[in-house]
Amino acid sequence: PLFKYRQFVQTSQGRTMDEEVDAAMPPELLRQAVMPMIALHGMVDMHPALAKHMPLIRAVDIQQLPPASSKSRRTTYEGYHPAGILKQRWLQKHVIDSASAIAALVPWCPAEEGDNFDAVMERINTARQVVRRQGVLVVVVVVATGKVPDDVDQRFAQLHRTAELDGRPA
Repeated sequence: PLFKYRQFVQTSQGRTMDEEVDAAMPPELLRQAVMPMIALHGMVDMHPALAKHMPLIRAVDIQQLPPASSKSRRTTYEGYHPAGILKQRWLQKHVIDSASAIAALVPWCPAEEGDNFDAVMERINTARQVVRRQGVLVVVVVVATGKVPDDVDQRFAQLHRTAELDGRPA
């Protein structure tokens, strides 16, 4: 009964609800498996290895994302008439084109830099500024490179506090 009802409901543009849904969500898009996209920034040589070990996530370089744009917010809806139920390409934008999160990979060589966190802090702050996008979670991943000393866990915890990173050190 509900399916038959949907076919005959007319929208503001004179199309049926099924036509509206097909325009907003093309059937070929609905057949694709939904895989969240994670954009990677920094340490490009690690991207293929990370993508290989995350089979349920599409990992792409941040350069492949469309540039961040800011739209002006509507102040009033007076005189606004929606063209349909969903905007065309809405599903594609949120499933295919937009990243769920951005992982900023920041190298850190604890053996060389010791307890001086100035250089790695500068790299973290630069990465935060480069990857900032509205509505996208930014994850800072500090990657220990080179010879790793025995007390790397304590140094990492200290770096975590100094950089004021949210979350837990791993």
